[in-house]
Amino acid sequence: GMDATLMNGATCTAGEGVVLDGEDDYLDLVGQSFGGGPMTVAIWARWDALNENERLCEFADGRDDDNIVIKHSGASGTISFSIYVGSSGETPDAAGSIVVGAWTHVVATVHGTSMKLYQDATLVSSADDGQEPTSMTRANHWLGGASYEDNRFFEGAIKTMQIWSRALS
Repeated sequence: GMDATLMNGATCTAGEGVVLDGEDDYLDLVGQSFGGGPMTVAIWARWDALNENERLCEFADGRDDDNIVIKHSGASGTISFSIYVGSSGETPDAAGSIVVGAWTHVVATVHGTSMKLYQDATLVSSADDGQEPTSMTRANHWLGGASYEDNRFFEGAIKTMQIWSRALS
């Protein structure tokens, strides 16, 4: 498991997981070194609103600096997955369909140059020109938080988050 701290009023509620208000709440994971090869990030989440560019998770050193991001993309209710190596980012097309108030399982995988995004066990987006993240401990390991001002915090609940050092299929 990972150690984490609830920040700025985030709560942990039985049956809901971590509940975040979309204003400034997030879950700060204690510094973890990961990346440097294939990986999978899986999150059970419930959006309570669709706020543009709100982060489900962001592991980063700052703006476009070795980031791993899963977020609500734009105003359309789609999900995107991005990996930056230094400031060079790769993002498959945003896809899927967020239903406000409903639980959804979001899984992002990378293996070599193959990046895939699944929602509720269905492949919704993929790219063959992606990249694996750098192996490092980033400054920010946040669930629901954004590492720079013009992006939004997550409004909803996160029940579980898992990271594997292989690409699940």
